[in-house]
Amino acid sequence: MAHTLAEAQVEVTEPVKQYRTNSADKAAHDRIVTLVNAMLQLQPRLAPANTTHDRAIESRRERRAQCRS
Repeated sequence: MAHTLAEAQVEVTEPVKQYRTNSADKAAHDRIVTLVNAMLQLQPRLAPANTTHDRAIESRRERRAQCRS
Protein backbone atom coordinates (compact mmCIF):
# COMPACT_ATOMS: atom_id res chain seq x y z
CA MET A 1 0.00 0.00 0.00
CA ALA A 2 1.26 3.45 -0.90
CA HIS A 3 2.32 5.78 1.86
CA THR A 4 2.94 8.90 -0.22
CA LEU A 5 1.25 10.54 -3.18
CA ALA A 6 4.22 9.69 -5.42
CA GLU A 7 4.07 6.01 -4.45
CA ALA A 8 0.33 5.93 -5.05
CA GLN A 9 0.76 7.47 -8.50
CA VAL A 10 3.30 4.81 -9.44
CA GLU A 11 0.96 2.06 -8.24
CA VAL A 12 -1.90 3.52 -10.28
CA THR A 13 0.00 4.14 -13.53
CA GLU A 14 2.67 1.46 -13.85
CA PRO A 15 0.60 -1.74 -14.28
CA VAL A 16 -1.66 -0.15 -16.88
CA LYS A 17 1.03 1.22 -19.23
CA GLN A 18 1.53 -2.13 -20.94
CA TYR A 19 -2.14 -2.31 -21.96
CA ARG A 20 -2.41 1.04 -23.76
CA THR A 21 -3.30 -0.17 -27.22
CA ASN A 22 -5.48 2.53 -28.71
CA SER A 23 -6.30 6.18 -28.18
CA ALA A 24 -9.68 5.50 -26.54
CA ASP A 25 -8.02 3.25 -23.93
CA LYS A 26 -5.30 5.83 -23.35
CA ALA A 27 -7.83 8.64 -22.94
CA ALA A 28 -9.89 6.60 -20.47
CA HIS A 29 -6.76 5.63 -18.53
CA ASP A 30 -5.50 9.20 -18.41
CA ARG A 31 -8.87 10.44 -17.14
CA ILE A 32 -8.94 7.80 -14.39
CA VAL A 33 -5.39 8.65 -13.35
CA THR A 34 -6.33 12.35 -13.20
CA LEU A 35 -9.35 11.60 -11.01
CA VAL A 36 -7.38 9.31 -8.69
CA ASN A 37 -4.67 11.95 -8.30
CA ALA A 38 -7.33 14.55 -7.46
CA MET A 39 -8.81 12.21 -4.83
CA LEU A 40 -5.37 11.56 -3.31
CA GLN A 41 -4.66 15.29 -3.10
CA LEU A 42 -8.06 16.05 -1.59
CA GLN A 43 -7.86 13.43 1.16
CA PRO A 44 -5.38 15.26 3.44
CA ARG A 45 -7.51 18.41 3.27
CA LEU A 46 -10.70 16.52 4.11
CA ALA A 47 -9.21 14.74 7.12
CA PRO A 48 -9.23 17.82 9.39
CA ALA A 49 -12.75 18.81 8.33
CA ASN A 50 -14.88 18.10 11.36
CA THR A 51 -18.36 18.41 9.96
CA THR A 52 -20.20 17.25 6.88
CA HIS A 53 -20.58 20.90 5.91
CA ASP A 54 -16.79 21.46 6.07
CA ARG A 55 -16.22 18.41 3.88
CA ALA A 56 -18.82 19.58 1.36
CA ILE A 57 -17.14 22.98 1.11
CA GLU A 58 -13.71 21.41 0.50
CA SER A 59 -15.18 19.06 -2.11
CA ARG A 60 -16.79 21.99 -3.95
CA ARG A 61 -13.52 23.92 -3.91
CA GLU A 62 -11.72 20.93 -5.40
CA ARG A 63 -14.32 20.50 -8.15
CA ARG A 64 -14.06 24.19 -9.06
CA ALA A 65 -10.29 23.92 -9.21
CA GLN A 66 -10.54 20.86 -11.51
CA CYS A 67 -12.94 22.66 -13.84
CA ARG A 68 -10.55 25.58 -14.18
CA SER A 69 -7.58 23.40 -15.07
